[in-house]
Amino acid sequence: ASSASTAGAQTQEAAPEEQDAPAIDFARLEKILEGDSALFQEIMSMFLSDTTARMEALRNAASVGDLAEVMRLAHSMRGASGNVGAMKLAADAEALENNAKAGNLDESAIAHSHLESEFKRVRRALEGRIGIR
Repeated sequence: ASSASTAGAQTQEAAPEEQDAPAIDFARLEKILEGDSALFQEIMSMFLSDTTARMEALRNAASVGDLAEVMRLAHSMRGASGNVGAMKLAADAEALENNAKAGNLDESAIAHSHLESEFKRVRRALEGRIGIR
């Protein structure tokens, strides 16, 4: 996906390598955390809890058409997801943020659907890796 886009084309398609990427780059995280499994567990538990709450708030904001709140929540999710190595989730949050910022309700709904799907994939990866539920 290129950073340059035309005004009429707000939907961002994932590059093939992003589609095949793991939900979370655990190897990158373990290297950053220098193998501290307790810290890893704590960070991922907080990420999952916070992101679950943001997803619920995002659903609520989207249901009432509050694009400013959708944009704020998507921006927050983009940063948090990138920080823990959930790069596809971060990209999907960025697409939602950009569409909400542009006031594009239809594309925002599509981007929100992608974000929901990717969050489910991230949650499964976390549950499978460290037993977080």
